[in-house]
Amino acid sequence: MRIAVICGFDCGNGTGWWGKPPPNVLELEDGPTVGGGEEAAIRAAVGLRELGHSVDCWWYGRDGEWRGVPFHSLQADLYYALCSQPWDAVVSFSSLRPLEWAPKGAVRIYAQQLNDLLQRGAWDRVDCIVSPSESHAQQLPTWGWRGRPYAVVHNGLDAELYGKWTNDDYTRGYKKNDTVPPPWKERPLNVGYWSSPDRGLHHLLRAWPKVVKKVPEARLHVFYEIDRYLPMAVQAPGLFGDRGRHLNCIIPEAKADPSIIFHGAVSRARLRKTQFITRVHCYPLMPIYYTEGFGTSLACGIAAGCHVMTTPRDAFPSLYGGAVTWLPPNPTELDAVLPDFIVRGLTDEEWSLEQVCKAEPHRFNYTWERAAKEMEAACMKKNWQLTTREESAEEFVR
Repeated sequence: MRIAVICGFDCGNGTGWWGKPPPNVLELEDGPTVGGGEEAAIRAAVGLRELGHSVDCWWYGRDGEWRGVPFHSLQADLYYALCSQPWDAVVSFSSLRPLEWAPKGAVRIYAQQLNDLLQRGAWDRVDCIVSPSESHAQQLPTWGWRGRPYAVVHNGLDAELYGKWTNDDYTRGYKKNDTVPPPWKERPLNVGYWSSPDRGLHHLLRAWPKVVKKVPEARLHVFYEIDRYLPMAVQAPGLFGDRGRHLNCIIPEAKADPSIIFHGAVSRARLRKTQFITRVHCYPLMPIYYTEGFGTSLACGIAAGCHVMTTPRDAFPSLYGGAVTWLPPNPTELDAVLPDFIVRGLTDEEWSLEQVCKAEPHRFNYTWERAAKEMEAACMKKNWQLTTREESAEEFVR
């Protein structure tokens, strides 16, 4: 098949969500970090190409080629390219307009990574909406779903970069290297948080002084571009702004704590190196609305061999139920017990190793290879049956 993939996260200004200069496509592994939705689009293009399809990708970065896929800037003439060439499928991530330009007969897929349906465009040009989980897809009617059929195409991770190993490999003399995490008990007393601050970082920062009091050698590693995030968040209206303003009050004190390291936005490679030496990945998810339709941060923590702790919110129970330690979903109860969970996770070797071993069969449940096959199936299906919004909502309820 000839497939066009559009990474539509440019907000119309050619600089992506964060307004930064576009990264070089050849630096996706070790250069500037791209967002999760952007990576899903890029990996879809590469994965479909590796399955034997002819694929071109448009994104907000510069022109180039990565893993055999030509990448074109969105500032180029995407309209002409889609109208004038015989595409078999057009897959657009979070941008409706390109599907209006797809040639007659092409399968038109709208890949929905966000948690709303506010995008402008002609919804009758969509053959299928793709969601990263069944839980996420079930939210579509509440966001004003227009009645398109849906398919689930999970997000994922690169299994080769996390090393396909098991705990038993070490007893057989498995050679350690940068892509093989060290055994849990050999790791320093590190706790990691690598997701958006508004999703639960405030609970972790409030708990941390009690953790350090009991485990003085403990270190908390926070990954996110917080200095760019906070000025935007504090100006936002409603609950999101309230959460941002609360974080803005407590983060300065946290930055003064030598046991907390704020890393900012880093490359995937640098993040993995810290994940490999982290004992506890603590993600006390407490969203202000439905937020986590997949949770790549959890998938990475599990793959890196961390003891992963989170709350049973949003899509997490259906995706990671057998691989994580559940924290209380009630915020008051969470604050009361979170320090003890973290301390025990760092120091109770028997308990943490039991949890890590329990998670081991799930380490590579969600890979980009799997995602590519799921996307391929959606592209190759020619008989998507359109339904009314009411019929679709009833089907979800059943």
